Order: sequence, then structure tokens, then C-alpha cells
Amino acid sequence: MCVSLAGRISRIEGEQALVDVDGRERQVSLALLVLEGEPVAPGDWVLVHTGFAMSLLDPAEGAELTRLRREMGASGREESP
Repeated sequence: MCVSLAGRISRIEGEQALVDVDGRERQVSLALLVLEGEPVAPGDWVLVHTGFAMSLLDPAEGAELTRLRREMGASGREESP
């Protein structure tokens, strides 16, 4: 199953970015956002799917998605034997 994750851009190098997703930096392509003419900058929240930034997120939305994912992950660990 593929899951999209919210992350915050740490650094941009051309059409590539380092995105912080729960404290882990991932290299992410910004190509789709660049093609759409979306301006991106360090500190922006993005929705990441299969190595691509799919869309920009409002900062509150990014933080909320991160919180919800952490909650879901924590509840899943509690149920594991």
C-alpha cells in the first residue's frame, strides 16, 4: 500500500529538495510542482508520494496531517503483539 506523507522542505537544490518527514530527511522531486508553476521555498509543507512532492500544503494542514499520522502509528504499535 502506498501512503502520502506530509513533510516540510529543508533545502532545495534545483528540482530536488530535502524534505523533513517526522525527523527523517528524504530526497524528493519538485518537478511536478515546478511544471505547475508553483513557487516552493524552504519551510513550505508538501504532500509527498513515491518520491514526488504532489502539492503544497497550508502549514496548519501539514502539521495536522503529521499529527494524525503519528497518532495512527502509535495506535497500530499498541495493537501489535
